[in-house]
Amino acid sequence: RDLYSLHSIAIIMSYFSVGVVLTFTTVPVTFYLIEELGASSTQFAVYTIVCKLPWSFKVIFGFVSDAFPIKGLRRLPYLIIGWTLHITSFLLLALLVRPSVQWVIGGAFTSACGYLLSDVMTDSILVERTKLECYNSRGTLQASGYIARAFGSMVGSMFGAILFNEPEWGWGLTINAIFLMNALVPLVCVLPFIPYLKETVKVTSNSSVKTVLKGHWSAIWNLVQRRVVWQPMLFVYIYNAMMVPNAAWNNFLIEGLHFKDFNLGMIGIAGSVTAWLGLVIYKKYFMRSNWRNVYISTTIFNIAVSTMQIVLILGWNKCVRIPDLAFAVGDDAAQDFLMSMQFLPVVIMYAAICPDGTEGTSYAMLTTLSNIADTVGFVIGDLLTQVFDTSNESLASHKWDGLLKLTLLTSFLQVVPLSLIRLLPSNKEEQRKMQKNQESSKIGGAVFMIVMV
Repeated sequence: RDLYSLHSIAIIMSYFSVGVVLTFTTVPVTFYLIEELGASSTQFAVYTIVCKLPWSFKVIFGFVSDAFPIKGLRRLPYLIIGWTLHITSFLLLALLVRPSVQWVIGGAFTSACGYLLSDVMTDSILVERTKLECYNSRGTLQASGYIARAFGSMVGSMFGAILFNEPEWGWGLTINAIFLMNALVPLVCVLPFIPYLKETVKVTSNSSVKTVLKGHWSAIWNLVQRRVVWQPMLFVYIYNAMMVPNAAWNNFLIEGLHFKDFNLGMIGIAGSVTAWLGLVIYKKYFMRSNWRNVYISTTIFNIAVSTMQIVLILGWNKCVRIPDLAFAVGDDAAQDFLMSMQFLPVVIMYAAICPDGTEGTSYAMLTTLSNIADTVGFVIGDLLTQVFDTSNESLASHKWDGLLKLTLLTSFLQVVPLSLIRLLPSNKEEQRKMQKNQESSKIGGAVFMIVMV
């Protein structure tokens, strides 16, 4: 149960590595695509969507590991395969002289598939161990794991901003060196500890593939029909889909406000630090809080923070002598803090409803549904850049009317899902009562599976 013991440290290091690789290349690649290769808002949105898309594949990764163990092991072999795929993808990008937009998008996609396969395995191992916790402290192990990932994100953001900063400081790594370092992170941090990691369950089954698939499908179908699953997941899906991002914001910062890579790095670092801080604070002070109240309060504050982007667009911050960078950093940091406060309640809810034997599939399926909703939100945001004039040319020439309208719309869309807040259990006790109820609905299950497909 001690995640920092020699036999469990690989779990923490895997989470930490996922955090690092998620953020280490964010600023360098953003600056490289937009500034050096001249990627448009649409092209950059495609890159963002492609990076997000593999998060929707997590259920496939979980199902494969549950149904098809390798030498009796359901997690470790796939954990190694995933990190190997990530390492190979970034090594290939590092070897290219000047990777094109297409190569970067392709490498980012295969890398994301790799580290998310490893992430699913890490999640599954942790969910299996969470069931060994006493009821009152359940969720503590998950909180520790995700805090490690947030800390990795903070480290990745910091070094990504510092090491790729040649235009500002006159020194720094090339984009190829950045790709190489990103490949080496799991090789150094995770693989040395793999031999010590032991799975809690070893599978011994001689069943045919058909029998295995039928058994797993039956278990999943029974799960998604239950009210304790489809009802709160309906809320989570709608809520995440309505968190439509401002897809032109990074282009505005670079083309409109002339932010450099280090400026974007500072924004990323601040966001990672406050996201980590939000998880730490939730674990320490809010583990017993009402989940509905957490969502309502953080959403209201997030709407207020989002609308503050308007101040930056209109330049009102200069009237009180607040620099653009300071204002942008504060805005992004506040948003990441609020989003991290929402994160732990739902993953604790997910872990509690995962049946034995299908932890990989069920947990990944629940997180995948929320990730699909995130992707839907990004697609909507991308489409809205076509409705409003947010081209690089308009942003560079200070024609920001389209950006202002887009910012207003994406900010106020966030309030819509709160009308469905009662679909979410208020706390672990209410969720436990729903589990005991055994109430189910084939319609609810069918809608869940349709969205997944």
